[in-house]
Amino acid sequence: MFSSEVKIQECTIELAPSVHYICRSFRDQREAKGISQEMVAQAAGIAVVTYGHLERCATPSGALPNPKLHTLLRIYDALSMKPLFAL
Repeated sequence: MFSSEVKIQECTIELAPSVHYICRSFRDQREAKGISQEMVAQAAGIAVVTYGHLERCATPSGALPNPKLHTLLRIYDALSMKPLFAL
């Protein structure tokens, strides 16, 4: 096995809990504000289905969502949250 393959596998394993944490934080913040998924999606300029996948932390195929950075930042802004990661 090449060392780069090991690093990729380690990175993937490390990122999975972070994705779940981000997804859960979106849902928790939205519920705390008492607003709907539709309202967040509209404010972020994304489809409701896309936002729903992020909150559930799963795509229709069962994979982890893989949003673009600008999508995450728009959701953070829509929920008046600070990003949970350093840029």
